[in-house]
Amino acid sequence: MKQKDADASRETLRVIRTKEGHLTANLDNGSYWRIYDSVENSYSLDKVEKSATILYYCKAFGRFAYDLNDFDASQLVEVIPQFHDTKESLSPIRRSNPRKIVWEE
Repeated sequence: MKQKDADASRETLRVIRTKEGHLTANLDNGSYWRIYDSVENSYSLDKVEKSATILYYCKAFGRFAYDLNDFDASQLVEVIPQFHDTKESLSPIRRSNPRKIVWEE
């Protein structure tokens, strides 16, 4: 973190490993879970109520992008294929009921 007074314990997530040393717990029912350190006095929002909140998030994202400006992206790997490809992830739904989802091609 490049910011002068940054507190890494509050601004980055630290994954807690399982007893076996894994980053995820894979349950018998096929689900995966990941555990992070708790960040005291923090909360998440499900809905933005004020425009000032959007500005705050935009500044935080800008700081995040700045901190990554010298990161070598070639180190990244695709863990879940096409996870961020909305069209691809909605394709099975669209094929099953094309009237439910509309987007411009």
